[in-house]
Amino acid sequence: MSRINALLVAFFGTPPITALLFVVYFGLQMHSNAQSMVMLYPFICLICGLVEVFFGIPLLCVGFYLNAVKWWSAFLGGAIAGTGAILAFRLLAGAAKFPQTHEVFPYSAIGAIGGFAFWLISTLAPATWRKV
Repeated sequence: MSRINALLVAFFGTPPITALLFVVYFGLQMHSNAQSMVMLYPFICLICGLVEVFFGIPLLCVGFYLNAVKWWSAFLGGAIAGTGAILAFRLLAGAAKFPQTHEVFPYSAIGAIGGFAFWLISTLAPATWRKV
């Protein structure tokens, strides 16, 4: 499998993983029923894909430019993308005050796990899914 194919697999495989983390975290946080969270899953998956397009791809391009696409840079880039996403959503929603650290941390942590998942999928895909 070529590098571009591995990146495409990671590009389409990461938003469902990140959306699942959001559904589990916020389902437990809000004590909501499972049915409502499952119904929100496709919408959350779409939002995670948009965050990946607007924040993840530019960060990946910077990583390629600096030749620093490693597990730690993917983890850090995911955290930056998660933080940037919540700040952008708050700005678009018209929130007057800047969010506090405890409001931003879950998004940063889920973004970091998503960034690591992207790196893991794109790194393991060429090694494990070779042409037969």
